[in-house]
Amino acid sequence: MIPFLSVYETKPVESQLDIFWETASTGYISDLNADVLTGFDGAVSLTNPGYTHRENQDATGSGTTTGAANSKFITNTFSSVDLNGNIITSATMALDSVFDFTGSNIDISSRFQLISSGSGGYRLAIQDVPFVFNNNAETVEKYTFNIKVTVGTTDKFYLLKAV
Repeated sequence: MIPFLSVYETKPVESQLDIFWETASTGYISDLNADVLTGFDGAVSLTNPGYTHRENQDATGSGTTTGAANSKFITNTFSSVDLNGNIITSATMALDSVFDFTGSNIDISSRFQLISSGSGGYRLAIQDVPFVFNNNAETVEKYTFNIKVTVGTTDKFYLLKAV
């Protein structure tokens, strides 16, 4: 009888070659290799923004409470963090683009603003545009915010999905 599956024990081979693999969350292998060789102290993530956006918010209001009727702010202060989870106070952020879930691919970033809170922290706010939460709010009032984070000379892009 000829076996279909055979297992043979062999002597292990030791190598000085570092092996990396690519997944959806790690980026390009060349970037990983460069970071391993030189170290990386840039932004790897954002802290929780605490998104709250309500229809009755006043874009010209002076309040600072997220989601309050007299406040333009739709997030709490969020920051970029390094590999160790430390807030990067020297980071700058810019709102690159905003898309809703209608699939139109029309950039609606003019409806929002990214405001610095100091020490690397930022908040998202609404502009003076009417937000009407109709029966299609399920798709029209969900957003993907594309935020560019710069630390020194390194730029990283992050998607912040708000639902």
